[in-house]
Amino acid sequence: MDDAESRFQEGMKHIGLSRHADYHSEYVGDLEDAVHCFDRALALDPSHAGALSEKGTALAALGRHVEAVQALEQALGFRPDDADLWLEQAGALYGVGRDADALAACDAVLRLRPGDADATFRRAEALDRLRRDVEALAAWQAFLQIPDTRTFNFHGAKLRWITGDVRRARASFATAGALARLGRRDEALGCYRALLEEGAATTLSTSEYLSAALACDETARVAYQAYIEGRAADSQAWRTAGGLWLRAARPEDALAAYERAIQLAPADPDGWYGKAEALFQAGRRVDAIAAYREALRIKPDHYSSARLNRVLKEIGREQSDARGPG
Repeated sequence: MDDAESRFQEGMKHIGLSRHADYHSEYVGDLEDAVHCFDRALALDPSHAGALSEKGTALAALGRHVEAVQALEQALGFRPDDADLWLEQAGALYGVGRDADALAACDAVLRLRPGDADATFRRAEALDRLRRDVEALAAWQAFLQIPDTRTFNFHGAKLRWITGDVRRARASFATAGALARLGRRDEALGCYRALLEEGAATTLSTSEYLSAALACDETARVAYQAYIEGRAADSQAWRTAGGLWLRAARPEDALAAYERAIQLAPADPDGWYGKAEALFQAGRRVDAIAAYREALRIKPDHYSSARLNRVLKEIGREQSDARGPG
């Protein structure tokens, strides 16, 4: 039976499959199939609000935010009091850079569902990107005051969602950044120091926020330098610092950190590899090649061999181009 509702239900089956997919390709494929089914449903019944809303949600999950905004806007025409739809729309609008509109969508969620953690977080993100620092600071602090009680069952045990911890780290770093931009340096330093002592420098899921802060916030750099100096004899800590400085596109700071790591552990190939990466980022390619080769001398099967080969090929191509034909 080819009617709108049956096509919609078929799409929902694909949505269900996407939530249990083991591989990214399956997840994407199921969502794309779902969108196709919802399109078929809407061709038969353009006013099918469920198909519009689920299509918008699937498109947003696929990163197709422009299309998602359009579908969700239509769905909201039928369901203007649906807080979840407004929340999806806020994310899609943020994804296409329409921060003021995303902010308005978050406000709509909070009118319908006061204290919603997701809307508060997305509202803070929009304010942060708009550089409305006083309001952003208040929004980040409001989010941090909301207890994260979400759990899921795993073999009978209740576990917390790790995404909640990551978002709290994001909010904490954003709070420190807003304080710094508002000239409240001592408070910003205190916030960064607390985060570092809590392990933000070594947690893979949150270190991206630290490297982003190091790239643009002098207060974060001061706090981190003091933190790392307190671990003067820890070569791994200095290697971690080097990697963070590299991600922050600060090669000279990265080089200094890797030099300290090498002083503490001269036979560690990872320290030499990191030094090579810092030298390469600084444009010192001849010195970088020497450092890559030292890593390989220490450990011939070290993964730096692939990087060294790419660097040598790149230099060879540039030299060939400079010589010209013939």
